[in-house]
Amino acid sequence: MIIPRRNTRSRHHRITMKSIFLVGLSFFSFHTLIFHRYIRIGISVIEQDGTIRPLFSSSDNHPNKYFCASMNASSIDGSIIGESVFHQWKYIDETIEREFPNSKVSGGIFLYPRQASILTHLIKCIHAGLGDRRKMITVCETGYGAGHSMALFQEASTFIGPVRVISFDKFDRPYQLRIWHHFNKTISASPIRQPQNDDDHNRKKLFDFVEGDSCKTVPNHLPSFQCDILHGSSLCPTDNIDLVENSRCGVLLTSTAMNSLNDRQVYFGPNAQWRRLRERNCISNITCFQEDGELSLLRDFIFAKEGSSQTGKFCVAVTTGRCQRDKLDSEIMSEKCTTDIDQLLIQLDLNKVCTQYQIETPL
Repeated sequence: MIIPRRNTRSRHHRITMKSIFLVGLSFFSFHTLIFHRYIRIGISVIEQDGTIRPLFSSSDNHPNKYFCASMNASSIDGSIIGESVFHQWKYIDETIEREFPNSKVSGGIFLYPRQASILTHLIKCIHAGLGDRRKMITVCETGYGAGHSMALFQEASTFIGPVRVISFDKFDRPYQLRIWHHFNKTISASPIRQPQNDDDHNRKKLFDFVEGDSCKTVPNHLPSFQCDILHGSSLCPTDNIDLVENSRCGVLLTSTAMNSLNDRQVYFGPNAQWRRLRERNCISNITCFQEDGELSLLRDFIFAKEGSSQTGKFCVAVTTGRCQRDKLDSEIMSEKCTTDIDQLLIQLDLNKVCTQYQIETPL
């Protein structure tokens, strides 16, 4: 009697196809989960053609290829911004929704994904210029909001190095200090975020805040800090000017994104802050970008309503030191200052950052 041979090839093929299906299902489930984590913050991020492509992607071998790619997507596979920042943003959203349902939320840097990605990249460039991964860089921000930018800047320390965040805000919304203390406790406790050497600079705590009107607190307190990055995002009509006037030369200036760079207050309206800083030669090497596509909001924010579409334009610049308060001209225009500015410009290489999304700076 001849016993038929089992079709091992067919069986192996079925097993392989099953494995592929399970892997594919897992991949889909993971990215669907991440999508819903992000969408809970209040943003619909599906592209117009219905596709979902990686968000905030980057790689060490091809950094510009990914972090400049389409931001109108939902997953974070291989991202320059890791998964934990989405967990932190999710915590912010759920905490406010659950415990402070009647509180208003202004929004956050998550509304401008390209800005979030580019700023993370520039932080990486600045830290690389220190020549020592263990050294700390300091971000000084006006306008804490709900803590989204604090979470973003601290996320950078996961793979870049220690990042210190100092926030100037009234902290008059009931959820703000609750969220601040949560991040201070949980993020600062992570060993990967702690400075590894013992010099005085790195013994400083990773988080700090100055409570009060930033129009008054920035001029009074900022000179005691050594900021590497300035992020203006408060309702104070002079916050960007105050940040620049109270900081050394060779510091990166950023501001919250706006629908138009000709807005009346922040960028280049007739009497806006960046225009005044430029006219006084307080800043140089201004480089501006635009978000691509629109993000449809699924909830109300103070400056944006449910159902509206959010777009943005934003700029970065370098402080020249010419407007620094309480400094003699000889100190401001010293050879060291010139060297610091030149070194920062080499590190940032702004002319090559996301050139396809750069836009002209208003005259």
